[in-house]
Amino acid sequence: MCVLASPHGKRQHLAVSHEKGKALWLPGSQTELAIVTADFVKVYDLAADALSPQYYFLLPSGRLRDCCFVFSDDQRAMLAMSSSGHLYAQFMQDYSRAVHGPFYVTNVIEVNHQDLKDSGGQVAGGGVSVYYSHALQLLFFSFPLPLLLLKVNHQDLSLSLCRSTTRI
Repeated sequence: MCVLASPHGKRQHLAVSHEKGKALWLPGSQTELAIVTADFVKVYDLAADALSPQYYFLLPSGRLRDCCFVFSDDQRAMLAMSSSGHLYAQFMQDYSRAVHGPFYVTNVIEVNHQDLKDSGGQVAGGGVSVYYSHALQLLFFSFPLPLLLLKVNHQDLSLSLCRSTTRI
């Protein structure tokens, strides 16, 4: 079992990783924790029920490589990068709650860029990571090559390219 804590009740580190998965606090929450593995994302509200997840997300194909959460004043969404390189998105709403059972995320965010080629069902050799910076309001996601920085529209989760690089 993994316990996340820090001095004075402030979380200094937002995620703990392990080879079988990771745990991360949802942005702006003191009680919501996501458990991310290659098979699922489960979101718990520890203040309400520490045993049963509030959300239980699955991908329809491929393995889950990484996920992050995008929060605005009125919307919350989970973004997931799959091993096939597809970027999935799901608003966290009542119909996607775990009380209805596992929820298959099927909304794929289309990323059109000349460096990202689809080959054999994989985009750019497969996805590696995804991270959203609330401070910068930028979405960072990567493939074996290149790294893309994108601006996210909070209303419909559409993306616009800020920068692409094949070198770091």
